[in-house]
Amino acid sequence: MLHSKQITYNIIPTSSNVSWIRRKDYHLLTVGLTTYSSDDRFQAVHLQHSEDWTLQIKYVQTRDAGLYECQVSSHPPTSIFIQLNVVGPSEKYLKPGSGLRLQCRVVQSTEPPLYVFWYHNNRMINYDLDQGINVTTELPVKISTLTISSAATRHSGNYSCVPSNAQPASAYVHILNGTYFLIKFIDTNGRYFYANCLL
Repeated sequence: MLHSKQITYNIIPTSSNVSWIRRKDYHLLTVGLTTYSSDDRFQAVHLQHSEDWTLQIKYVQTRDAGLYECQVSSHPPTSIFIQLNVVGPSEKYLKPGSGLRLQCRVVQSTEPPLYVFWYHNNRMINYDLDQGINVTTELPVKISTLTISSAATRHSGNYSCVPSNAQPASAYVHILNGTYFLIKFIDTNGRYFYANCLL
C-alpha cells in the first residue's frame, strides 16, 4: 500500500509563484510553500536553489487519483498537467446475506497461470466449500472467480488472489449493516474496481 506520493515539476527558477491545483474540483492545494487545502496530507516541497517543485500527498488514497495542474504565475502563465494513478487494494461493503463475487484476471502474461490461489486473511480458501466459499478457475482464459452466496460477518477481511505467474491482487471486504452506494475505480492497467460505501 502506498503511504505517500510525490509529483514533481521541474521549472526554471523565477520570482514567480508555483501553484498546485487538483483539476477534478479545481481545488487550489498550494501556492509557493503555503498549503490552502484543509486536508493536511497535501504539502508543497521546494528546496532552496532547486528547480523542482513537488506536491507531496501523504497517506495517498484511491480518491486522490486524477489530473493535477502545476501552474507557474509567469507572464504568460505556464501550466503542466500530471495524471496521478493510484493502485492499491479495493474495498467492498456488503450487508449480511448479500452475495459476494471477486474476480481475478491475469493480464500482461503470455501464458496462463499453473494455478490461482485465493487467501482470506492469509489463509488459503480454494477448497472451503463448507464455509460457503466457491472458487472457480478457468486457467486457459486466465480468470479465477471467488463467490459467496450469502456473506456473513465472518467473511469480512482481506482477500488476495495469487496466480503462479503474476503479482497478487487484494480486496478488503466489510460485512456491515447500513445503506450503501456504488463507486467504480479504474487502475493504471484499466482494471475496474467497485466499492460499495456505507452511508
